[in-house]
This record gives sequence, structure tokens and C-alpha cells, in this order.
Amino acid sequence: MTISCFDFWKGGMIVEEGSEEWKEMSMKVKEACESDGCFLLRCDDINSNGAREELLKNMKALFHLPQETKQQYISPKPFRSFSLYNYMDTHYESFGLDDVLLSTSVGTLANLIWPHGNPHFCETVKGMSLKMSEVSLVILKMIVEGYGLSQHHITHVENMKSSSDVRLNMYNTDKSNTENKYKSNAHTDKNTLTILCENEVQGLQVLSKTGTWIDIVIPENCFVVIVGDALKAWSNGRLHAATHRVIMSGEKERYTFGVFVAPKGEMKIEVPGGLVDDKDHPLRYRPFNYREFLNFFASTRSRNMENALEGGMTLEEGSEEWKEMSMKVKEACESDGCFLLRCDEINSKGAREELFKNMKALFHLSQETKQQHIIPKPFNSFNVHKFMNTHYESFGLDDVLLSTSVDTLARLMWPQGNPHFCETLKGMSLKMSEVSLVILKMIVEGYGLSQHHISDVENMKSCSHVRLNMYNTDKNNIADNDTSNGHTDKNTLTILCENEVQGLQVLAKTGTWVDIVIPQNCFVVIVGDTLKAWSNGRLHAATHRVIMSGEKERYTFGVFVAPKEEMKIEVPRGLVDDKVHPLRYRPFNFGEFISRFVSTRNDNAVDVFAGNDNTVDVFGGL
Repeated sequence: MTISCFDFWKGGMIVEEGSEEWKEMSMKVKEACESDGCFLLRCDDINSNGAREELLKNMKALFHLPQETKQQYISPKPFRSFSLYNYMDTHYESFGLDDVLLSTSVGTLANLIWPHGNPHFCETVKGMSLKMSEVSLVILKMIVEGYGLSQHHITHVENMKSSSDVRLNMYNTDKSNTENKYKSNAHTDKNTLTILCENEVQGLQVLSKTGTWIDIVIPENCFVVIVGDALKAWSNGRLHAATHRVIMSGEKERYTFGVFVAPKGEMKIEVPGGLVDDKDHPLRYRPFNYREFLNFFASTRSRNMENALEGGMTLEEGSEEWKEMSMKVKEACESDGCFLLRCDEINSKGAREELFKNMKALFHLSQETKQQHIIPKPFNSFNVHKFMNTHYESFGLDDVLLSTSVDTLARLMWPQGNPHFCETLKGMSLKMSEVSLVILKMIVEGYGLSQHHISDVENMKSCSHVRLNMYNTDKNNIADNDTSNGHTDKNTLTILCENEVQGLQVLAKTGTWVDIVIPQNCFVVIVGDTLKAWSNGRLHAATHRVIMSGEKERYTFGVFVAPKEEMKIEVPRGLVDDKVHPLRYRPFNFGEFISRFVSTRNDNAVDVFAGNDNTVDVFGGL
């Protein structure tokens, strides 16, 4: 396989946008991205006045500094700190920099590494980054043109290059490395596009669609462009995200400079309608938040789950299977207020077992240590109490996907922190939160509501609070022997997993407590009061409790998805009719509802607080 090589320049200028040459080049670029997922780009303009050689000269000076100096560069963000490791026959070192066009990351690195900074280094890195980022927009515009999409999609692809993160890499042959000799560093990039230049020491390989590794020879005046997963998803899988790796040989060091253009974290990646058709190109990727995708990848990376974009895919939204499953989910939530969910994907590579191993270590710390976790918000501090024959302890954490609550807890509990604990907990929380959105979408589908209600239910899972629980049989507790801990959850949905020690009971509508046996590969999903109110009382918020027996400790991990406090909960008009389903709940503010519950501890708080006892037309005549 020989990958295509293009030259966008004519007389020192990029070919004129909209011209016949532009359209012809656009089609070639699109086809190369579809077939190979990469191509070579001749860029004499970017390399004017020896810019590339100057950049690589500066990089060599950087990597030849002492290891102690380089290791000072530490960032809390994934893939940003100075990194070094060995794989196959290769020694690898790298620095990752946040968007160098919009941040001070280059200057921060220079001031840390060199006592008096290094303005020339900063200027060179920023200058090359700017040129390569500008070229990326040309490529994205050509892809829009190649697919014949309307011009308003230009804005969308511009947003897909909102950030230009940079990675500086050094590779060297490591003849002494035998332990990891057969471990490949093959991967796809998670961003939109990568543009890469090197110092003429070859080593890049791309995996062809036939399964063969191909050496990519990058001429001196060329750069290589690689399609990332975000662009693959945007294109509905038409563009190919090239799997690539580096294999070193010889004695010379290889230096590469990569610009990784990507969306901002909050951007939603969504397939244009023009790239979907029922026959040849059915919808392959649901809309997703780019930051959540990166968090998912970061959480699964240590478990060798490289195919993060495909991982966790559910039934195809809108398919007959999806519609059939949606009806079943809705009916289960109406009749029982809960159901079991088999999620082998969430538990891939033993994620659940690893989580409970970490939880056991946490709860086995001394009481004095655990009691340091004090949070002013209700239900978030370390809590210990007794009910019936049960000793109960718990930790509550604020939205773990958008806050530092997990890291704060780890630093409080363990003097040196506990990165593995944090990674495991965040990874499981992210997966369970993603599943909650699938369930909420299915409920919308099950009721036949219009698509704009998807935004409503998305907002109803804006937060993903977490609770870690430990239950144990307390044979000495007789004072509260007749006190039940039966309750409904106040949030939208709860997704719960346990360590195979049973104890959960749900109150049936007949008034009987029913034992819920949760198989090892399953989670239990429980409807909360907020979702009950939103559904006009059609969905049942299950009253549940825990009853312990036996000698083993029971550990549970719960993700409580909920709206933001300022959100107004309002019944969709499609769930109200005068005859069978009159309006049961007036619109209410979620934060005010929670405050009322905290102040009264009335488990029937949603009916007392928001129950509709008048006939006001809350739809305003719509």
C-alpha cells in the first residue's frame, strides 16, 4: 500500500476555495481518508525558512536535558505530563501540551525546563503549531466539499478543530528491552485530525484494511495527516481512523512533532443528516459529548480497551430492536419501578471486581481516617449508623464526572493519594452514567414522545452523584430492630451494583417486600421520584431497603443521576389527558424539592411538594 500524497499549494497559495481544482482536490482527500485513513501532504510553505529543521533542533535540545529536569513537567490532565516507557524494541519519551494557540502551556514548559525560559523554543513551537492548525481547517473544509454537504457544515467542522494540542516525541532503539518485546503500541487517535512531521528517521506504520502493517515513508518536505476517531464518528464511519504504531530500528533517534486538532470538551459530535441513508449508510454513531468520550477512553485505557469509540454501543437507536426494547423498559418502570440490566460491557476486564476491591480497602481504613470526609452538602459526608440488624457506612461524592471529589477523597484517605482508586471509580461512574441516558431515551421512545423531549431527559441526568456503601450484620443491634430503612430515591434514576452479597428488597404494589437477587453480571436500575413526577406518575418510584443476614460484608456502588438544582421539572404534555391521566404534578424546581425533603425527611415529599391540587392550565394554552 502506498498512501496518497497531495500538494494544496499553487504559486505559494492554497488552491482557491470553490474552484475546480479545489473541488477535484477535495474529492481526492475524502477518498484517501475513506480508504487509508491517512495521506501525505507536501507543505513547502509550512517549512519555509527551515522552520521544521529549527523546530526539531529545539526538540533535540529539550530531550537531551537530564531526566530529573524533564520529570518536573507534571500535569493533572491525561497524556500531558512528561512520559517515558519502553515497548517492543523502542524507548519512548514525550511531552504533551494543551492548546498552544490559546494557552500558556509552551511558556510554562520552557520556564520549568530552562532557568531563564527559552523564548526561541516557544516561538518556534507556536509558529509551527499555528501553520499546521490552519492546514487542518483546509482539510476539514475539503471533506465537507467532497461529500457535497451544504456550507453550514463548515461551522461544525471548524468547531471540531477548536483546540490544537501538541505532542513532542522522541523514540530510540532499546536493544536491552526484552520484557515488553512483543507489546505493540498500536492505536487510533481520539481527536479529529493529527498532522505529524518527523526528522527523517522512519518508523511509522499503518495497519491496512487487509490487516497488514505498512511502512509509511515520509519525505523530507512532507507531513502525514491521520484521521481520528472523532472525525470517523462525525462522518458516520465513512472516514477510516487509521490504526498506527512506531517500530524502531537503527541507532538514530527519531523526533516527531504532532498537532492534534480536536473539539472543545463540551462539543456534541453528531452525524450530519446528509451522511446517513437507510440502505448503505444507516446511522452508526449516536450524538455524544466529546469530553465524555475522552473520559471513557481514559478509564478503559488501562484495561487495553483501545476501541473506545465502538465500545459501549447499544442497540441502534431508532431500529425495530430499539423500539421493542424501549417498550419493555417503559413497562418495567411503570409496573415495578426497577429492573435488572445485564451489562457485560460495563464490567469488561473485571471492572466491577476491581471497583469492589478498592472499596473494601477504603472501608477497612480506621474510623478516625474515614470520619475526616466531611462535606457540607446533605448525604455526602462519611456516614455511619445502624438500623434493624444492620451496621451501615457510606461515602457520598459530588458529580464525579465534573468535579474533583474523588481525588479529594483519595488524598484525604491515603497520604500519597490513590490514582488507581480514582481511575477505577471514575471509569465505572462514566459507564453507568452513559447507560442511564440510554434508558431515559428509551422511556421517551416508549411513550412515543417527540424527539425534542430527548433534551429534557438529557438535562435530567446532568449530574452523576455517587454513593459507596458497606453493610454488615450487627447481631448486637436490637434498639432499632423494628425500624425499616425503606425509601424512594429523590433523583432521576439510580444504577446500582453489588458484590454478590444479597440484601436488597423492593416493596411491591401489593405491599409485600420482595427480595431482589442481582446476578453477578447485572446491575439494578431504580426509578426515582423526579422521574416519576416528570412522567406524570406513570412511572413507579420503587420503595426499597436493605435487610442483612449472614456474616459477609455487602458492598454496593450506586450512581445517582439527577438534574442540576436550577432545573424545572415539568410533565410533557403528551403524558397528560383529562380522562385517564390528568395532570398530577405541577412544574417545580429540583433544588427546592431537595431542600424540602432535607428539611422534612418526608419520604412522600414529591407528592406533598409538587402534587397538583388545582386545575390551572400549566401549558399556557399551547
